[in-house]
Amino acid sequence: MSASLLIPIATSALVQISSIMAVLLPGVFVGVLTYDEERLGEAHLEAFGVGAIRIRIRGIPKGGHLHRVIQKGEEYNQLFMELEMVDAAVDLVNSADAKGEKLEALVLECTQMPPFAEAIQ
Repeated sequence: MSASLLIPIATSALVQISSIMAVLLPGVFVGVLTYDEERLGEAHLEAFGVGAIRIRIRGIPKGGHLHRVIQKGEEYNQLFMELEMVDAAVDLVNSADAKGEKLEALVLECTQMPPFAEAIQ
C-alpha cells in the first residue's frame, strides 16, 4: 500500500447527522444520545457542518450505571445499561414531543451505545 494513499476514517457518529438531515423533511429534528450532554454542544455540531437548530441532545444520567462503569470501574450489567439507555432515549423523545417537535432520527454518539440500538428503537 502506498504511503501517500489517504483513506477517510469516521470515528464519530456525529458525521452521520448531515446525511440523516439530508433525507428528512424540513421542520423535523434529529436526537443525539450522548454520554454527557454538557460536553457536546453547538461547536461540535458546527465542526461537522450541521447547525444545532434541528438537533436535540440528551445525555445519560450523571451518576447512572454507564457513568459508574466508566468512571469508577463498577461491574458492567447489561440489563442496567439497557434500561438506562432506553430511559434516556424515551426522555429525549418525550421532551421533544412536549415542545411540539418531532424527532425523526436518533444518533447514538457514545461508543457504548450501539449494542443497545435495537432496544432503544
